[in-house]
Amino acid sequence: MDVASDHKGQAPGSIRRSFLWAAIGQTGMLVIQFGSSVVLARILTPYELGVFAIALATVGMITAFQSLGLGNYLIRADVVDRDVLSSVFSVNILLSIAISAIIVAFGLLGQALFKDPGVQTVLFWIAWTPLINALSLVPTGLLQREGNFKSISTIRLISSLTGTICTVLFAIAGFSYMSLAYGSVITAVMGSVATCLVAPRHVQFRLGTRHWRDIYKFGSRMLMINGVVQMQNQVSNFALGNLSGLSALGLYSRANNLFSILSDNVHTVLARVLIADFAQIARDGAPLRLRYLRVLEFMTAILWPAFAGMAVLAGPMVYILYGAKWTALALPLAVLCFNGILWVSVTMAWELFVVAKETSKQARFEIIRATVGVALFVTGALFSLTGAMVGRVAEGMFAVFLYLPHIKRMTGSHDGDFLPIYRRSAVVTIAAICPPLLLMMWHGWDARTPFVQVAMSVVAGGLLWALALLYYRHPIITELRGLAARRRSA
Repeated sequence: MDVASDHKGQAPGSIRRSFLWAAIGQTGMLVIQFGSSVVLARILTPYELGVFAIALATVGMITAFQSLGLGNYLIRADVVDRDVLSSVFSVNILLSIAISAIIVAFGLLGQALFKDPGVQTVLFWIAWTPLINALSLVPTGLLQREGNFKSISTIRLISSLTGTICTVLFAIAGFSYMSLAYGSVITAVMGSVATCLVAPRHVQFRLGTRHWRDIYKFGSRMLMINGVVQMQNQVSNFALGNLSGLSALGLYSRANNLFSILSDNVHTVLARVLIADFAQIARDGAPLRLRYLRVLEFMTAILWPAFAGMAVLAGPMVYILYGAKWTALALPLAVLCFNGILWVSVTMAWELFVVAKETSKQARFEIIRATVGVALFVTGALFSLTGAMVGRVAEGMFAVFLYLPHIKRMTGSHDGDFLPIYRRSAVVTIAAICPPLLLMMWHGWDARTPFVQVAMSVVAGGLLWALALLYYRHPIITELRGLAARRRSA
């Protein structure tokens, strides 16, 4: 990604290599996640997915207290020595032991707390994952600090592929919702083992407490931020499951999973590379304005059309991929996509607060946003799944209102920087979704719209998207031309 050299951050070539390997890893993850979601939806029912989702929501509320952001502490630290590593490892392993014990305790109380006995069994298995993942935290954080995304991507692909294959095999063998629990444990084991094998020099088992005060200060703020987000998500899931039933939760969980396959994978590629780059720029005392605006330009031009297209084609997409029994999934998926467009408008807000060392301020904002979000979601869930989704969109609007002024402040940007980007991306998005939109209107929004016509509308939308980028001489086109020129010269 070419950016004007107003700072001393990573060299463009270094960033491109990091993006390349991060993109390779995330593309592989997308294929694995998408393929497994389609296969599992054909095997399992909304109820079975709902059982696992309610157990996962319970675990999420507990593991929210493990969200100290210790990996980012290693990335942001000016100096990383043996004392820092031993302190991070000690805090993380002690907390992981406590979290696993609490999950087991909830499992023992399962009959009294949960309506379905299957939740108890799932909890007993998932309780192992915090302990297993604790072994790979320090090596992964150091690899990311070094920009070694080749190793990170390799590890994630190996662990995810192994866990996914095992999950599908267990599901085919008739293990129902337990196949997801077994797969989660196997993924964690493979991730930790692969990390230790790939980066043995970073493996840390030494205990120490010298830097615990600094870790506590950073971790407590990150706990307020990440923990609040996790608590919000899991409380929302728990409330939906109890107010609207496990089938409704299963539908919402699957819609959220399908949406996240696109949003999280693209965002993760950028976030994992750019938080290290942003941190280096901040250490050099240089402004983030040009780097952030370029990121915003790329994100909105790619994700806005993708989310809008998914929303328009949600019905045929669900029918083609998952079958007729999942058609009710289309509406929550479309609403989530619209909400995603709102969140992309304030992309990388979390990373900016961390780099700017304003985590205490971010913690306050997250508490406000999460409180409003839970209230809106639960209020909607009292009526129906659709009502809950409307609450989710209202939360997205509130988040834009809350975060946008502070993003401008931290990056040294202003309205004159953002509005042209939003306008260009909006035009590009409209051009991209015109063919699918006209097709669905012609068929009366029928989920059984023929696949060939859907595919042709997507291709036509892609061509119009490319033409719109060319018309605006968009940075995406500039970057692609530069990449082609470099390859020719090489």
